Amino acid sequence: MVGTIRINYDASFKCASFGLNARHELGQVIAAVTNFSREATSPLLVECLCFRWTLCLANGLGFRHILMENDYLMLHTIKLGRQS
Repeated sequence: MVGTIRINYDASFKCASFGLNARHELGQVIAAVTNFSREATSPLLVECLCFRWTLCLANGLGFRHILMENDYLMLHTIKLGRQS
């Protein structure tokens, strides 16, 4: 979709850090940012903090049409409401 920003984000529980890269529809990087958290007490929590941070950063950068990607299956399951 024209005007959509693709954001790939990931977190690491080992060092409680996370980051993202954002690309526009032609694939050019328009943002690459890292951060860390002292609140991360579990892998799921650090992934959730990363997800929230990514949304806040995207909003702050003025991105209105975004496609978010990550590789943490548990977070996708929870987002889809399939957590038992």
